[in-house]
Amino acid sequence: MHNVHTSPRTPRLGFTLIELLVVIAIIAILAAILFPVFAQAKQAAKKTADLSNMKQIGLSLAMYQGDSDDVLPLIRAGYSQHPPYGSCSAPYGNCHQTESIVGDLDPYVKSHAVWKSPQDTLTHCDSSSSAEPGGCTDKQTGGPVSYAPTLNWQMNDLGSPTPASPTTYPYSFGVFGWARSHTGTTNSWYTTATGSMNSSQLGAPASTIIYGPMFISWSYWSDIVQQRTDQRQWAFNDPLLPGYIPSYPKVATCPYCWCCPNDALSVESFSGQTNWLFGDGHCKSMPREQTMDRTWMTNPTQAIATNAKNLIHWDSAFHQS
Repeated sequence: MHNVHTSPRTPRLGFTLIELLVVIAIIAILAAILFPVFAQAKQAAKKTADLSNMKQIGLSLAMYQGDSDDVLPLIRAGYSQHPPYGSCSAPYGNCHQTESIVGDLDPYVKSHAVWKSPQDTLTHCDSSSSAEPGGCTDKQTGGPVSYAPTLNWQMNDLGSPTPASPTTYPYSFGVFGWARSHTGTTNSWYTTATGSMNSSQLGAPASTIIYGPMFISWSYWSDIVQQRTDQRQWAFNDPLLPGYIPSYPKVATCPYCWCCPNDALSVESFSGQTNWLFGDGHCKSMPREQTMDRTWMTNPTQAIATNAKNLIHWDSAFHQS
């Protein structure tokens, strides 16, 4: 009888090429599946944080009204300290505006971080080293403001020399006033400014948008809360609208529109949805285009005559679906 001797197997020192290719293919498939999920989760988290910011702004407005006979604050209550409208001397060494809406809400908001959307990546003026138009080289301080109140210049006449009216500002529909105080070469209060609205003047608070996300590089809490006089720019992401503002991540470049060579504008967009704050304090996410009937862009005269849907309008007659 013969004994058969078998030698032990030689141990493998690595994977075969086919095994490596299979592993790489599996990893690639998993990455293709998971990366979009991670991106969506990140977007959802930003959207939630953004809604929280707007909700806090809504609560601060309600508290302000409670202390102010139910009247909303002005977007800007004092004259500009920017040359040539004012000097950059003390106590306005940083050339800030007086009594902006952000300053009025400071006691109620508590944290300036609330004013910045997690999606707003624009470079704001406060971080620019360039000089402002007019010669003010002492740059502003303060963080960015990513949310703007709706402006109703029609309801808040600024008086001479350029009185606001439905003729001069036909597409301002909001509820906040802007009492400027610069006339000619002197700083003085306009006597005809009527201020912002109160709750009873809103035809349908639950259907009236009073705040929205607008990323503007020259908006920051120590100075200016920029507002466009044409509220349609919020609703229509359409190049046919003069001065239209695209949805994020696209931006409209506007070099030195206010103070910086990289001045730009954009409107928030989370997968086509934008967050809005309504007059009753609730927040809602909806596409920009759903805030206003397209007739407001194609035939505004007809839109006014037919009370076409316009959720940015203070009058409930325009809130029909």
